[in-house]
Amino acid sequence: MVAGVVLVLAAGLAWDAARSGPVWHTLRKVAGLVEAPHPSGRWYEFGHRLGRTHAGVSEAFETPPVATAADLAYALKSLGVENPHREVFEMCLRGYEDGVAGRERRYKADGKGADGFPAALENL
Repeated sequence: MVAGVVLVLAAGLAWDAARSGPVWHTLRKVAGLVEAPHPSGRWYEFGHRLGRTHAGVSEAFETPPVATAADLAYALKSLGVENPHREVFEMCLRGYEDGVAGRERRYKADGKGADGFPAALENL
């Protein structure tokens, strides 16, 4: 009986150690769950934060969270960002959808700052 408990604990520790190892990292990368640098990464990060906020508010009101492009466009417009380029809006929408669904972030800013990210959204 004690050997069984020790075996289960050892397996749990091995699994936990493996999750931070190269095999686990490769599996996460293949599944698209590792943050990859992207030229529009700041838009994605903003959309993800906005989506997580939306999911939290929906949970507080006990309503199912739904991510729509219209909701994102309205939120951006209310923050002073009207008609962003299609590519950056789609990246922001992807982050918004991932945030509402509770998925991990897939992209991050590439650090070059050439994505036209508006100053109005910089610290939000």
